[in-house]
Amino acid sequence: TGKFVIINMFIVNFFKGLMYKLGLYQKTGDLVFLGLDNAGKTTLLHVLKEDTYTQTDSTIHPHQEELTIDGVTFNTFDLGGHDTARKIWKNYVGTVNGIMFMVDTTDVDRLELSKKELMKLMEMPELQDVPVCILGNKVDKAGSISEDELREYFELLPH
Repeated sequence: TGKFVIINMFIVNFFKGLMYKLGLYQKTGDLVFLGLDNAGKTTLLHVLKEDTYTQTDSTIHPHQEELTIDGVTFNTFDLGGHDTARKIWKNYVGTVNGIMFMVDTTDVDRLELSKKELMKLMEMPELQDVPVCILGNKVDKAGSISEDELREYFELLPH
């Protein structure tokens, strides 16, 4: 439980910092959770909303939830990441304030597909000024790639 509390506090603090940078602190915004199926989007949303870790089934249909973190209220969309769900991502992202793109760092066989889907999003003109947070998930699991390997694979700038 101690590890969960530390990880959860890190996530909350991360989101608070992100909201300051986006100019959304004490405001509202639309945030969409994207990534391939089984990346952990729904699980993260539950952790942020309910402060509990719950194993969930794959998201079949898009769902919307309101999430409030330290005075910032988000209208969140969890769209699922299976092939059919990825086809409708473009219908949801045109007016969002931010994108949380999750990558399963243990699913090395699908890193290329994950990167390809992210690049498709980044090419959308309506997303040119929308901040995208790429979150490597499951880094505590055996066989996961490191943060540096994820940054290199996705061609992200070093921190």
